[in-house]
Amino acid sequence: MIKLGVQLKKYRALISAICLVVIVAICGVSLTACKPYKPHKVAIYKLYGSEFLEEDYQNYGDVIKDGKIVGDISPVLTEKDIVGYNAETQMIFLSDEIIGKYQKDLDALEPSELFYGERLLDGGSLILGGGFWKDNSSAVFVIAVDDEVVLGGSLEVSVLSSFIPSGFMIGDCPEGLCVGISSPAEGVTADDYKVHLDQLAEDFEEMNLLTDKVSFASHSAFYQDFSTFYENNNTGEEN
Repeated sequence: MIKLGVQLKKYRALISAICLVVIVAICGVSLTACKPYKPHKVAIYKLYGSEFLEEDYQNYGDVIKDGKIVGDISPVLTEKDIVGYNAETQMIFLSDEIIGKYQKDLDALEPSELFYGERLLDGGSLILGGGFWKDNSSAVFVIAVDDEVVLGGSLEVSVLSSFIPSGFMIGDCPEGLCVGISSPAEGVTADDYKVHLDQLAEDFEEMNLLTDKVSFASHSAFYQDFSTFYENNNTGEEN
């Protein structure tokens, strides 16, 4: 009986060790499952003004001061409208309620069609609500997390536009919004742009919104996905 008791203790210890290894392995494979949820207030704005450049992350008109949203403006979309974000493709997946409002037009997006309807002339975004030009001002987007400006750039430009802004651009996708990039502004490196995307991915990860889901991205002829841009423009030098 004594030997049996000793063996049972050994088995219990072995089973406990195996359970611990399994738990650690699960946490290693699925960090989001073991990571506590951290809520954030996310807001996507559409503004009209001048081209959004790197220095504009700190100050932009009466809307952004010291890197924070201070203007009395309402966001077009909030965290309640976002159901996922793919950090590899920079695609923001939106709720069925939001997509349903524009489903007919979004369904018209085909791989062979860069633009559709009046966007041929206007550019812009149906989802964000407007063309690229208004009263001689161009449309820009800003994504803020807890009122801190994380990502900014231009709305997708018209295929007929003679003005091609540098930096990030955002456009409509069948299931939400896709972020791309045109060309770097003077003095701005690929790593400078990457910092903003890394921060956005970190915030969405804390909200458990990261996804590997993919969807056809309707990038205009004037910009490309960020991974291609980074590969072509990264110098490999540390900032």
